[in-house]
Amino acid sequence: MRHDTALLHFAITGFLAPAALAQDGLTLYQPNTDTTTYLIDSTGAAFHSWPGTEQPGLSVYLLPGGDLIRTRHSATGLPGTGGGFERVTWDGTVTWQFDYETATETPHHDVAVLPNGNVLMIIWEEYTAAQAIAQGRNPNFVQSLLIPDKIVEVQQTGPTTGDFVWEWHAWDHLVQDYDSLLPNFGVIADHPELIDLNYPPGPPQNGDWMHSNSIDYNPEFDQIVLSVSFWNELWIIDHSTTTQEAAGHTGGDSGKGGDLLYRWGNGAAYDRAADLDRQLFFMHDINWIRPGRPGAGNLLLFNNGTARPGVGNFSSVDEVVTPVDAQGNYPSLAPGVPFGPTAAAWTYWDPVPDAFYTSIMGGTERLPNGNTLIIDSTEGRLFEVDQSGTVTWDYTNPHGTSTNWVFKARYVPDCRTPEPYCATVPNSAGPGVTISATGTTSLAANDLVFQMTGGIANNWGLFFYGEGQGMLPSGDGTICVGSNFFRFPTLQSNAAGMGSYAVDFGNLPSIGFEPFATWNFQYWYRDPIGGPEGWNFSHALAVTFCP
Repeated sequence: MRHDTALLHFAITGFLAPAALAQDGLTLYQPNTDTTTYLIDSTGAAFHSWPGTEQPGLSVYLLPGGDLIRTRHSATGLPGTGGGFERVTWDGTVTWQFDYETATETPHHDVAVLPNGNVLMIIWEEYTAAQAIAQGRNPNFVQSLLIPDKIVEVQQTGPTTGDFVWEWHAWDHLVQDYDSLLPNFGVIADHPELIDLNYPPGPPQNGDWMHSNSIDYNPEFDQIVLSVSFWNELWIIDHSTTTQEAAGHTGGDSGKGGDLLYRWGNGAAYDRAADLDRQLFFMHDINWIRPGRPGAGNLLLFNNGTARPGVGNFSSVDEVVTPVDAQGNYPSLAPGVPFGPTAAAWTYWDPVPDAFYTSIMGGTERLPNGNTLIIDSTEGRLFEVDQSGTVTWDYTNPHGTSTNWVFKARYVPDCRTPEPYCATVPNSAGPGVTISATGTTSLAANDLVFQMTGGIANNWGLFFYGEGQGMLPSGDGTICVGSNFFRFPTLQSNAAGMGSYAVDFGNLPSIGFEPFATWNFQYWYRDPIGGPEGWNFSHALAVTFCP
């Protein structure tokens, strides 16, 4: 459990905030120099771990159903080099190990898993100086190579194989104002949807032009967001296109092909703002806040904060409210105006000098209770803050062979203990029915038993369950289960008004009982003399299932 520590910390406004509660749950991470992935509780104890053969390259995620997606540092090259990924079951069985590297292409940093199980990878693709100059690159801004990014979607075809079923290349969406006789010529400020071939000015170190270090997917709009750290921008593109459409400027749900739908953080990158107006200063771990969490649909990112004008180096975590409508469209811009907003909607930073700054890496995630998980990577520190900036949980990674650095971490619901919610309603026998669970929440163990007490003697009722939570008056009580109801068989209470039901997952229809899925349970019963309607309800239990 993660709620047993409440540390105080100066943050945001500089005042000493009162102690607050941490998010109840587990934390998944893998140290950069370790081959084992860890799922820990708030004490740092490992609830589960997955030994591996490679260090991460660099991200790990736990999927619905309990499988692990772990990137692999199986290639060599620029900082952030990966090489592939693997899908690992709860018991450590590798069901898909995909490695990819060619003479000119190398995966790096991060992946995103789509709802269909396909995996999005970021890949460096090399172009020679001659190729770059032929497209309009200033010869003074390139040495031997220019290395932009592409995104590929990989579909599994075997235990170690996969097909690229969709691709997007930054190289297909260029604009340049260096040479009117070469391709892609245009006015940069007139084309915020395109990528200036000569920005940033000067030759990039080792040819690494964009250094996109994180990727996330929004299933509601079928869109992808990239953290393009060397440009100090986030970019959003349309994934609903075909590969052919993604190479052009039309098609897809947006009608804009593979052009940038939205970008934020540095209007100078498309000649619509001054460098002093920049919002991002090298950043990592861009992600959409998940549905059901405070700020859902907004973007959250780790802003490393290197060389902020006038203030120097300090890191922050920023929440950005994008100007997107309900259909996933972004507004057209007036001439000369950059994409908004003009500032982040919420920011965490530490005003104590040097207390919170990491020049490389960094991660963050919005948690279900509204707190924010933060990864201070080069300190190996994982901590959590509430909306006022109070630190509610703090942990330093003890693992790693040469450093304890951690690229990013992710919240996982705690599946060990059912959580009661909603209130009981009195009945004719007393204060009302309460329910509890014995055994475990492990689907493999299959030993979960629900119990009810405080009922009517020798009376009929049943346990029922659903995916959501609600609060709907019904009968003489309240339905606290939200939607998609299912029921167990009826049972009769004993003379003490008690009853139980042993769940057999093997005999249930396939309705989504899977590891780390949460279902909500309640008891309905007849009470002919307890109220005018003649039936009532217990309180409810939220149960997250373990593998």
